[in-house]
Amino acid sequence: MLNSDELVIACVFYGITGLSLSNEKNKIISFTKYVYS
Repeated sequence: MLNSDELVIACVFYGITGLSLSNEKNKIISFTKYVYS
């Protein structure tokens, strides 16, 4: 179980990583929808 400080750090870290990878993530999501459609 994470304490509040670890949770905040994790949210910030994944938020920044998510922003930097947002374009790749959208490509993956689009490809996944295409494959399973």
